[in-house]
Amino acid sequence: MDFRASLVDLEKGQEIDVFEFTVEKKDVPESERNDYIPPSVFKKGLDLLKKREITKSDKRVKSYLDKLERASTFANKLLARGENAITEEEFREGERLYEEVYATGVNFDIEPMNL
Repeated sequence: MDFRASLVDLEKGQEIDVFEFTVEKKDVPESERNDYIPPSVFKKGLDLLKKREITKSDKRVKSYLDKLERASTFANKLLARGENAITEEEFREGERLYEEVYATGVNFDIEPMNL
């Protein structure tokens, strides 16, 4: 399964880094295979992005990755407890964390290359 990953400057509407990667179907859990972008694929793309030069040279990209990591960790912790266990306050905190991610002006996107 081939994917194209791009890091986008939202303010300029331009890609600032692009790369392609492959994930073997056997490496994607059965439960994720019908997802457009399986979580395991997104994680692999993010791990590859963290190793790229842009993450060391661009402060906004570094800030984006730090904030995305914080927001994802928070969300995963809540989801592990189950949707019904999330309080209104925790939900608002999660929204605030993701607003911080968006405020960096950078976004990471992955698209399948061969549908």
